[in-house]
Amino acid sequence: EWVTDSPFIISPRITFEVSVRLLGGLMALGYTIATILKRSSHVFSYDHISVKIDWLEQLNRRYVQ
Repeated sequence: EWVTDSPFIISPRITFEVSVRLLGGLMALGYTIATILKRSSHVFSYDHISVKIDWLEQLNRRYVQ
């Protein structure tokens, strides 16, 4: 059941796993894929240099930009 509050669509939470091949196939057909991930970020800046460290909870992984 979909609940809408324009411009947002609110639906019950659904958790499932799909293969990368399936997602790639859907994207090739023109579908847009989206996900919600819990992220925490720390930004370190000095003059014109910034380093951002993101922690993605679901992936249990850290990314540095």
